[in-house]
Amino acid sequence: MNGNDRRGIAAEVAIGVMVCASAWYFGVRPMERRLDDTRAQAEALVAQGVGAQVADGVSAEDLRRVAARIAHQAGTLNQRGREAFNEAGMFAALTDLARAHDLRLEHLQPGPGPALPKPAEGSTQPGDASINYTMTIRGEFASIGRFLEHVTRQFPNCAVVSARVSSAFDPDEPPVTAVISTNHWVFDAMPAARLAEAALAVEAGDR
Repeated sequence: MNGNDRRGIAAEVAIGVMVCASAWYFGVRPMERRLDDTRAQAEALVAQGVGAQVADGVSAEDLRRVAARIAHQAGTLNQRGREAFNEAGMFAALTDLARAHDLRLEHLQPGPGPALPKPAEGSTQPGDASINYTMTIRGEFASIGRFLEHVTRQFPNCAVVSARVSSAFDPDEPPVTAVISTNHWVFDAMPAARLAEAALAVEAGDR
């Protein structure tokens, strides 16, 4: 492998890491903000709709529709990214993704995730969790760059935090080995879902 090839590897992987790092800001962080909004909406709904006078121009049916929407939204957010906590499922999914890019997944090691981010005071919930995976893949450097990009597309609330590459000296082996570390988060939206469902139950009882 000549110097140009090595520079190509560095460029491809650097681009891949930048793309994946941006997934946190454009994927995980916005989802986290939506979750905070959902929690706030559920709390406001309970304050306004349960045992309180309905605001002018807002009917009980309007509140029921809002409660149903919030409960559905919270349930959806609560499930995002939970597949990352199924180690056997992750191994199978990453193996398939590697094969789709003509790569070989040789090793996958789960580990404790990083401390949860603190986007706002008191926004984290007891059910919020994170997990880390370190994987070793082999193949062409261009394929590794594409693999890095698709990891964050396939797995919600995922960010690639490091990628170390080395070239193979054995001509019979794939030309590049990459050791990649990813972080995965899930956020507990069930408190918001339970609040919205409680509002629905109380409103239904008032009919």
